[in-house]
Amino acid sequence: YLLTRTNRQTAKLAWGLRDAGVPYLDLKPNGSLRRWRDPMPTLLAALRSFDAGEDIPIGVLEIMLRNVTRTPARASSIDAAEDGQLVAAADLSGRGTFDADTYRQWFPNTDGARDLITEFTLEDWQRDLLLGAIESRVESHPDDVRIGTIHASKGLESPCVLLFPPYSQRQLERFQGDYEAEERRLYYVGMTRSSDDVRICHDFYAGKAEFPPLAR
Repeated sequence: YLLTRTNRQTAKLAWGLRDAGVPYLDLKPNGSLRRWRDPMPTLLAALRSFDAGEDIPIGVLEIMLRNVTRTPARASSIDAAEDGQLVAAADLSGRGTFDADTYRQWFPNTDGARDLITEFTLEDWQRDLLLGAIESRVESHPDDVRIGTIHASKGLESPCVLLFPPYSQRQLERFQGDYEAEERRLYYVGMTRSSDDVRICHDFYAGKAEFPPLAR
């Protein structure tokens, strides 16, 4: 988990992850950070397997085919995917996957993931997001990195928590006023969301005031 004090800070952190090519999800299932919502995680998995020449599960290929342009080489496979009837006829092992030689026939002019992204029927920002994740070579799944406010993390737990202590001027005034105990309790919540490792990150929001007990 990556935890901040305010929603504004969370949004800035999300932009930083995007620029670094790190996939992520919101702590809340219906939170505002929606860029890596379906089908993006599945498409990223397909792109990684395509680049590596790995077998791809039928379910993943169906989603990918529903999100690519129609060409003669893959028209019938797209129709099958849209009907949920894609069958790995060449899969004699019964594992429910397509091998690289089979699915690459649908993309005869595509050498790798970068080329495949241009075949997707996505918004430009979605293609940019996938391209950033591929070029960064970050291997994590979007579900591996969750970001949100400390408030949103109540009742949740993660093996590792990165806690960002920068404060807005309003929050600093709260701490210096009558809400120090409440602010301390809130940061206690953040510190105890980790089952194994918690780290305080000071440098991302350069020049900002910090929660006084954690300030450098």
